[in-house]
Amino acid sequence: MTGKAREDGGGPFRLGPVPVPVWIGAGLLVGALLWLVTMSVTRGEWLEASGGSLWWTAVPLAVLILRGGMRWRRRHLYPPSVPVYLVWMSLACLLALYLVWSAFPEGLFSGTTPEGRAVLARPDDAHVWLVVCAVALGCLLMLAGGRRFEPRPARRFLPMVGVGAVAVVLVGVSLARFVVPWVPHRVAGDLGEPEAIPATVSGVGWEWRPPQGQEIRAVEVWDHGPLVLLSDGVTALDGASGAERWSYLRPNDPVDEVWTRDGRVHVRHLVGKSEDGEDPRATDVLDPADGRVVEVRDDLAPPPRDGSYGEWDLEILAEISDLPEDCTVTGVLNHGPLIVGTVGCPDEDGELFENEVRANDPFGWEGTGVDARLVAVDREEEIELWNREWSVPPGEEGPRQKTVPEPGEGHVVVLERGPEGRTLILDAETGEDLVVLPEEHAYSADLRGVVAADANGAVIARETGELETTFHRIDPSGEVTGTAVVEGVYLHDITIGGSSIAVLEDALAFVGARDYLGESGYTLVAPFGETVGWESPTMMFSEGRAASEAIAVPGALVAVARDGGSERLEGWTP
Repeated sequence: MTGKAREDGGGPFRLGPVPVPVWIGAGLLVGALLWLVTMSVTRGEWLEASGGSLWWTAVPLAVLILRGGMRWRRRHLYPPSVPVYLVWMSLACLLALYLVWSAFPEGLFSGTTPEGRAVLARPDDAHVWLVVCAVALGCLLMLAGGRRFEPRPARRFLPMVGVGAVAVVLVGVSLARFVVPWVPHRVAGDLGEPEAIPATVSGVGWEWRPPQGQEIRAVEVWDHGPLVLLSDGVTALDGASGAERWSYLRPNDPVDEVWTRDGRVHVRHLVGKSEDGEDPRATDVLDPADGRVVEVRDDLAPPPRDGSYGEWDLEILAEISDLPEDCTVTGVLNHGPLIVGTVGCPDEDGELFENEVRANDPFGWEGTGVDARLVAVDREEEIELWNREWSVPPGEEGPRQKTVPEPGEGHVVVLERGPEGRTLILDAETGEDLVVLPEEHAYSADLRGVVAADANGAVIARETGELETTFHRIDPSGEVTGTAVVEGVYLHDITIGGSSIAVLEDALAFVGARDYLGESGYTLVAPFGETVGWESPTMMFSEGRAASEAIAVPGALVAVARDGGSERLEGWTP
């Protein structure tokens, strides 16, 4: 055979004079650039990767490989020498592989996440990594051809390039739809019958940590376990196993607030930017039964937190209840849309009256009696709902409200130093007695306070000896239905009415720090009808940061431990 030998050779993976993988590699490069433009147009801005601007190197690199990897003209810029081609293409592929390694998004695959801590991969990071991977693979396929080729004829060249480009687009669509959606949302399947609140607990059955970068804002109760309100959304767990039943997260949108109200979960977040500089926001309303979005509204703002108050709340209550000028609002607490406040109206007695007004507290002044009131108003309807009035003798302290856990539905008002010095437990909406404390406890000087209360009853604590606290469970009629005694334990970090005591079905559970540094914790279970102490078998110690909150949920006692940026839930089970 005479003449010039064929430069392309032969083989099973040839399409005409050019190997098929070469054109598919060129298609991957085209697809990478196409997907980058598509996602940027969809987003309305360029993709932003967490790893910085390294991935931008992939864009000019892809253009360089396409430009230098094929002979677009007969008089080309680069010499057609095979060794030179292999050297510079190999260097380009090494750079592309380095970009693949450096741009890898942590959390894209379950096997690459830190043990015990979920990581939500950012969509931008995942799509940037797809672009970089397509560039690297395209470069390797073109390098495998061994030399530069002309993109001719078009009827053979374009279909294979299209295959590569379409492959990148299909992977990108699947990535956006199934792997890293902009809003990770999973609804619950068949949940079965819910577990009951455990009668007691014996050890840690499960642990759960929020995804990296998210904070636990609050833990509430839903039908099957704890409802965890996060800085970026909400996750519902199964109380018995700790498994995630449903979740709704917006890690890629600034979230203002997450709250529950009227049997719904609300997530308020940013939805974009307006030309007038005001960032529009929307509130996604979810059904807590399965996590489905039932509606999206732009007119719902987060309400004040229960038990919180602000200076404006004092003014709102005074204005709605139309208080006389000589009356002073001495304290308020928010209960959903309601504001409940204590008011004092002193006798006007010259200099004493002026001092009382100046001190903003009419109670406790010798020689001056005070007409006390407990007033509830609805801030949304701007109406007064109810009030109670009684007289406070001169020199005595005035009433004050206390916040306590409310295991059941509705809002509870706990008032200390009420009429005749009694402690009252009232329905916030009606002002009626929710639980009537027995006289020997309501007026008792050793009453430390109310531990928890709802429509089903209350638990109170009494100081009955040195390092001895007695807890009584009381039904709505005032009958004591259970008593637990804790002795020999200095509950230095336990606040009566705080979040570190939970009421189980047949016991109380306490969580706290074993030492003042909080480097190790304890969980003490005090069954009703028993006396427990430091040496009791129901005193259980744990390593790691001590828990600061305890919530009784169906299937478990949930303890919340916080240590700087590290947070976890412990599920204590029977």
